[in-house]
Amino acid sequence: MIAVIVPSRGLIHSRTVESILEATHGLPIQFYFTHDLPIPACFNQPLQRALDDKHEYIAIVEEDMVIPADAIGKLGGAIMAGNDIAYYDYRLDNGLMASARIADVDISGTGAIMFKASALRRLIPLRSGQEYDAKTFEPLTKLSEAEGLKRYGQHDIDLFKRAKDLGLKTKCVGSARHLKVRDYNTEAINDGCHTIEALV
Repeated sequence: MIAVIVPSRGLIHSRTVESILEATHGLPIQFYFTHDLPIPACFNQPLQRALDDKHEYIAIVEEDMVIPADAIGKLGGAIMAGNDIAYYDYRLDNGLMASARIADVDISGTGAIMFKASALRRLIPLRSGQEYDAKTFEPLTKLSEAEGLKRYGQHDIDLFKRAKDLGLKTKCVGSARHLKVRDYNTEAINDGCHTIEALV
């Protein structure tokens, strides 16, 4: 059985749910959701629950992603081929792609990613307080937990850096779509719908 983590802090796009259901149709899946938790706790809590439940393959699909219909099969196939972590690339709000190579370290986001359980056990908990030099990727000052909550993300960069340091094998299997709400358009009226852009 495959664990699928949807680490929402409260909201999930309907297109995300639709794509997850299509990609998992007919597969042995157990879902794990979170509510009302900050980053990275919204990842760590369900990831730990999936490990405790003895899942061998554990995927994350973030609340604003649209994954291809064959995504779970492709991610799982990359793991079965000998990789420890498989992931999809996607565009960020600043126009850049999530995946990059910095100082011999392949990094990406956690928008659509799968772990072999044995690899995830070595990486959990995800953390957002470790800073790195942007050119050399050497560790810089480690922030306190409270300071880490005052920034956005960084858990993914730290995850890929530690995976590299541990000698874990990672593989990008393709590209997914990343959604952003540009306008809610519905305040105090029935007419209108949310303006949502797919970053491609």
